[in-house]
Amino acid sequence: MHRILYLVILLLPLNAMAIEESPLASDDQVRQALSRFQEWIRLYQQENYLDQYERVHPRIQRYKNYLVWKKAMNKSRYKNGPLLEYELVALSAITPGDIPCTEMGHCYRKGMQTVIIIVNSRYEKIGVKAKEYVIMANSEEGWMFGGGTILNIPFGETMGILDRADEKKYEYKGISN
Repeated sequence: MHRILYLVILLLPLNAMAIEESPLASDDQVRQALSRFQEWIRLYQQENYLDQYERVHPRIQRYKNYLVWKKAMNKSRYKNGPLLEYELVALSAITPGDIPCTEMGHCYRKGMQTVIIIVNSRYEKIGVKAKEYVIMANSEEGWMFGGGTILNIPFGETMGILDRADEKKYEYKGISN
């Protein structure tokens, strides 16, 4: 009896610290995320980077201010040429834990509602860039850009929403807006 009670006491803090997963996005929410992505990409095509930045998830904005964002968007346009068109390849609700960590080792934050959008893009200078992806993340402001490889931007996959371990590294180094 004492062993069982001891095990329960040991496991209690783990349960208290567990991160509750958000439910997968519904079909309607997936459509909302796609619509918000289309709005975000249209703003890029119009070179309206300020309004585009306002549709970037606040967790990214915390570490990438508008001037850094604008520089990356301009660099993408210079390197790739304008985005001429994109074709939707796949669209699905996804749990953050199922999204691969980025090349820099950043992982998506558990407990968020996310949608993955996969597109084939065509740029003026580089032509077709097959299978770029975008993560849209739900927030208090609605569906926002949460990272990905779209626009072949210099940030690349590192735009991903940081998990708690990543945030601690950034805060330790004093990197924040």
